[in-house]
Amino acid sequence: MNNFTLDYQNQIILAISLPSSSLSMLATSFVLALHFLNPSLQNFPFRLIVYLQTADFIMSFGQFMNVFMHNYRPSDDDYFLCHLQAYISQYGALSTMIWAIIIATLMVLSLNRTLKAIEKYEKILIFIGFHFPALLSIM
Repeated sequence: MNNFTLDYQNQIILAISLPSSSLSMLATSFVLALHFLNPSLQNFPFRLIVYLQTADFIMSFGQFMNVFMHNYRPSDDDYFLCHLQAYISQYGALSTMIWAIIIATLMVLSLNRTLKAIEKYEKILIFIGFHFPALLSIM
C-alpha cells in the first residue's frame, strides 16, 4: 500500500535540502565575488542584487543547518541550536522576500518614471530589507 513513512519522507526532504542549499550558497558566493572583483558591477542595481543574494545566502545557511540539526538530534534540554536555526531560516526567508518586493517595486517605479534618483533611498531600503525582518523574526 503506502510505503512512504514519515521517516522515509524526512530522508527524501533532507536529501533534496542539502544539495539545493549548498548550490544556492555557492551561486551566492559567485555573485558576491563578481561584485567585489569587478568594479564595473559596483553600481546601484547590482548592489540590490547583492543584497538579495546575501539574504538568500542566509536562508540557505538556515536550511543547511536544518540538515545538520536533523543528524545531530539535540537533547530536549538543548533548544538553543533549534531556536537559532529557526531564527536564521525565518530571517533569511523574510529578508529574501522583502528584497524581491523592493526590487520589483523599484523596477515598476523606474519604468513609470515616477521615482527619480533611487540611489538616495538606499539606506532606507537596507533598513527595510535587513533590519525589519530581524525585528519580525524575533517576534
